[in-house]
Amino acid sequence: MKTVDKVLVNNEDELDDLVVHADEALVEGRDTLRDARKMYIDNPRINRVLTNLDGTTTLLAAHDDELIDDVDHTLDQINELMDTVGPEQREQIRSALDDLEEVMDSATGTMDDVESVSQGAPWRGHRGRAAHRRRGL
Repeated sequence: MKTVDKVLVNNEDELDDLVVHADEALVEGRDTLRDARKMYIDNPRINRVLTNLDGTTTLLAAHDDELIDDVDHTLDQINELMDTVGPEQREQIRSALDDLEEVMDSATGTMDDVESVSQGAPWRGHRGRAAHRRRGL
């Protein structure tokens, strides 16, 4: 018994530090668990998302055959349309889609510029993403 008493007395500071650190770890662990519960378990937003997801999957499961039939029908109509369009019209459609992509890139660039300026960034003049892409930026 004297040996144990001697070890305890000789290492009293280290043992006190160990107890303090263990207490700190327990408090931090408890706080972390409490925060995780608030964030991931008792969070109304997560419950709402899960409820919506459950409703969506139930709806999809109830109508999956109809949806597949609709997609098949739409693809058939696209194939029929493509059969009636000649090579020249296809090239015109591709060109129109390319033009539309440039317009969308420019609009997206403009929106990015507006967002930057609204957040306090200086105005640098709009060139749009399409212009940046053409210049290799």
